[in-house]
Amino acid sequence: MKTTIIAVLFWMMALALVACGPSASEQALDLSEEGAAHYEAGEYELALDAFNRAIELDATLVEAHNNRGLVYQDLGDYGKAIADFNRAIELDDGVAIAYSNRGHFHIEQGDYDKALVDLNRAIELDSDYAKAYNNRGGLYRILGNEDLALADFTRAVESDSNYATAYYSRGSLYRNIGEPDKALADLTRAIELKSEFAFAYVNRGLVYYETGDYQSALVDFNRAIELDDTLATAYNNRGELYLFRREYDLALADFNRAIELDNTLAVAYSYRGLTYSLQADYERAFHDFNRAIELDDTLIVPYRRRGQMHYELGNYDLALDDLNHAIQLDATLADVYYTRGLVYYNQGNYDLALADYTRAIELKSEFAFAYTNRGLVYFEAGDYQSALVDFNKAIELDHSLATNISPYLEDIEARLSQ
Repeated sequence: MKTTIIAVLFWMMALALVACGPSASEQALDLSEEGAAHYEAGEYELALDAFNRAIELDATLVEAHNNRGLVYQDLGDYGKAIADFNRAIELDDGVAIAYSNRGHFHIEQGDYDKALVDLNRAIELDSDYAKAYNNRGGLYRILGNEDLALADFTRAVESDSNYATAYYSRGSLYRNIGEPDKALADLTRAIELKSEFAFAYVNRGLVYYETGDYQSALVDFNRAIELDDTLATAYNNRGELYLFRREYDLALADFNRAIELDNTLAVAYSYRGLTYSLQADYERAFHDFNRAIELDDTLIVPYRRRGQMHYELGNYDLALDDLNHAIQLDATLADVYYTRGLVYYNQGNYDLALADYTRAIELKSEFAFAYTNRGLVYFEAGDYQSALVDFNKAIELDHSLATNISPYLEDIEARLSQ
């Protein structure tokens, strides 16, 4: 009998221990937090496993559905991602984060109307929700409304002064709208808050590059690649810097790596083509320029340089096609007008050549070669006084031109003295 009582008491104690253990919902919450930690660490499979187990224990756990949706989104499984975001909202239509994440998903899918509805709803639910402002700012930027984008990024920073992504977003926008000092301040702040923020280093490097601080730019591009050696844009940007410094072998190595990582990166083909052209490797240059244009026909460099190459090879009609297209894309490039002027001159279209040389000089007042060639047009048209003015101006700007221009000056002086 005594043994039986002890056994019964032991069994009752075991039941009491079980009753005091964590409930299914508490276990689910712990697993959801574990999944979030794995997600932040980039451990997607472990994160999925944790979220799946959490949802098995508590299918009504909003956080688990929302966060599992983020994992699926990052893995490119968009159907499952949107299903989880939808489920999170069904479970609790007052959770701002689910609307914000679904809005971000819609942005990535190009469904901007739905994105705006979700992000507006997120902000309506939580007027201080920094992530929603940041996501909506990103949407406004895609839509070309930079003022609204800037306002939202600023609101995100005001809502959470430690939100590195918001500083990154605003800094990148400042760079695009030509405010480099503000861009540097924001991107530096993003890096201070998140020291391994590779994209922030890439964009700060671009600001340094565009403001002429090439050493700082190189340091930032190197750091970005050190943090993430799969960033095609980082290699491309560093390649551009090497190209500017005429370190062609280093530039080619970076452009090759960028294309290896992303064979749809049009700008990498564009600059690799430019590098090849500067090495007189026209066959490879043409190939890369053609590929760049296939991928993005709004890039100027391929048309600009391919047009110059066609001119150098005597393919005047093809040169005109490319140079005209470059001017359509950007009518402020003096060298394109100059090259088109050369084409017209070689075709015997002197009036058109004269107009293009004049336009080149208007855009770049110290363009010595444009004065030289306009002087030649004036000379051949018998307008010796105008030719004399242009030839003298060319020599004033570039004394090395005097050797070639001197015979024309002597001829003009002889004619004018008669």
